[in-house]
Amino acid sequence: FRMAHCFDCIVGMEDVLKPKPDPEGILIAKSALSIEEGYYIGDTVDDIQASRAAKLQPIAIIKSNLSKRQREKIHQYGAVQIMDNINQITEVINDNREKNNQ
Repeated sequence: FRMAHCFDCIVGMEDVLKPKPDPEGILIAKSALSIEEGYYIGDTVDDIQASRAAKLQPIAIIKSNLSKRQREKIHQYGAVQIMDNINQITEVINDNREKNNQ
């Protein structure tokens, strides 16, 4: 993985016994990073469920070809925000922080 130097922590399938939606991988990362709260960006219902179980705020990034039903399902499972483009991440996090501070 030639970009490993860009990340403080990488947890892959080979590092966990239970795959998502179990939060094991996220909990390993939280421990390694010594964090209690934050955001988790994912693109599936399993990501949203794992994030919630790990007590992080899930943000969904969805593909443009995702059906309306699939979008609703991601929202229903608790994504705090849904974005169509990763370039929206700063705006989405800032908007969510403002909502939480009101």
